[in-house]
Amino acid sequence: MIDTQQLGKIAFDDKKYLKALHYFQKAYEELGDPDILLDLALTYQELGDNLSAEKSYRKLIGLDPDEASAYYGLATILEDNEDFDEAIICYKKAIECNPLYDRAYFFLANLYDEIGETKEAIYYYKALLELVPNDFWGLINLGSIYEQLNQLDFSYKLFKTAHMLKPNDAIALFNMGVISKRLGHITSAISYYKKSIATNPYYAYTFLNLAVLYKEEGDIRKGLEILSEGILNNPDDHFLYYNRACFYTLLEDYTHGQLDLDEAIRRYPKFATYAQQDDELIPLFLN
Repeated sequence: MIDTQQLGKIAFDDKKYLKALHYFQKAYEELGDPDILLDLALTYQELGDNLSAEKSYRKLIGLDPDEASAYYGLATILEDNEDFDEAIICYKKAIECNPLYDRAYFFLANLYDEIGETKEAIYYYKALLELVPNDFWGLINLGSIYEQLNQLDFSYKLFKTAHMLKPNDAIALFNMGVISKRLGHITSAISYYKKSIATNPYYAYTFLNLAVLYKEEGDIRKGLEILSEGILNNPDDHFLYYNRACFYTLLEDYTHGQLDLDEAIRRYPKFATYAQQDDELIPLFLN
């Protein structure tokens, strides 16, 4: 006979969260098992009721102070609430309770990165990769940090490892384009960006980076083609319109340049001030 908690788990796995909640609440009333509090908390989170989830996590911690999953779950809620200091404490407590809790390392590193604590972010991403050397997003995120710090050899190694894990992943290809360009490998960068676009044409920054690369190589018309293709696939992206306005203006096609600039400003009004300080767009304000 399947017990009430198991019925809740089946419903949860089927994404029938209200049904799962009903079973877990009943199971906790019947058994009072602290483990069910974790099921309840996870279900509340899926239903968007973070307040009830937080109460369940805190109650579980009170009953079992060594339950790593409770600290981790509480940390995710605190982070969502932008209570970053407390979230960091809870992520670290989860790691203290379970030193193999790789997701706690990942999200702690990610949080440190978001709040600008780069050294701490690097430390915890490295700790994650010691546990899980092939963690795709750990490799990507740490590679991005090193790229921003101009430690390009480290960045390349991490991006390359991620690419080898997922050769057809658009983000992996995109980052190989970024690092190849930074290292001066222009032909490789173009190839990676094109492969990334072929895999996922709905990431506007790939089109933007490739177009700018062509411009820097002196082929503005090719860059213009890339931006136009990007707009066809990402018609809501204001940066693509703005940059195409720049490309048109460089080619002295002021009519189309003005149309694109107007469209970019319509979508993102802050461009109105920024454009007046952009050397590439000066001819539009003189005509």
